[in-house]
Amino acid sequence: MNDIKYVIDGFKSLKPILQAQVLKTDYEGLGVSDAEELGEHFNIAIKCMEKQIPKKPIKINSVEFKGSIRMSFKSADCPVCGGHIDTDDEPFFCSHSGCGQAIDWSV
Repeated sequence: MNDIKYVIDGFKSLKPILQAQVLKTDYEGLGVSDAEELGEHFNIAIKCMEKQIPKKPIKINSVEFKGSIRMSFKSADCPVCGGHIDTDDEPFFCSHSGCGQAIDWSV
């Protein structure tokens, strides 16, 4: 987990440096638009990496079954998109609308 945070921090510090270099180079007069696009790409990469860091779900409910093979499971809301998730969502990632947030079900 610390590796992901380390890479995220590196991306966040590298982004403005590279954007400044792109602006300075101004290849074919596209420096401003290229720098903006580069920033957007960095933001997407950072967002994807942040989703790999498990977050606690919101409003956890425990459901128990009597006389069933599966004795119980937990359901909740995703802390990022608000979609319904439960402990059947292996390997504990939110699959609601392509969210992909890692979920930490530990108490």
